[in-house]
Amino acid sequence: MIVALAGRRIDAADAQTPRFPAGNEALVEQRIRDLLTWQDATALVASAACGADLIAHRVARSLGLARVMIMPYSADVFRKTSVVDRPGNWGDLFDDLVADARVNPGCEVIELNLSTDSDASQAVFSRTNEALLDRASELATQTPSDSVLAVVVWNLKSRGADDLTAAFLGLAEQRGLAVEQVSTLG
Repeated sequence: MIVALAGRRIDAADAQTPRFPAGNEALVEQRIRDLLTWQDATALVASAACGADLIAHRVARSLGLARVMIMPYSADVFRKTSVVDRPGNWGDLFDDLVADARVNPGCEVIELNLSTDSDASQAVFSRTNEALLDRASELATQTPSDSVLAVVVWNLKSRGADDLTAAFLGLAEQRGLAVEQVSTLG
């Protein structure tokens, strides 16, 4: 099973609505581990933002899975905008996972080099969602027994029209993919 995963980032320190409280990191990590094991995953395709993405890559590495990290920008820019801007020591984990993926034969780091213009951010992250599902589908065609499972790690509720996690779920469903949801809440 090739797993394409997207999900919530760890909540900002001043978050009014809990979507992924930092205190739930270990719980979510166990839920992701259980799912990847139960699904007999062989590869993970995900971005690398703080929260669900980095947790999933950490679990996938510990399970010995192939890993593909897809970022809309260069790793340096992405680290500043989507990793270290939230509470926690996500920067060190990001650095470690990216460095490991760059040298590990079963892994890839894909930097899409899309626009960093904040006015284009919705389109940029939508394109990244598409790239995640595209790459997972490409990997699945390389082994006839593999299929793609879209995994959405979130609080099970859209926050509105600009919710890119909900958009990933919708895109996966439009493509007819099997979908599993992992809750970020207790």
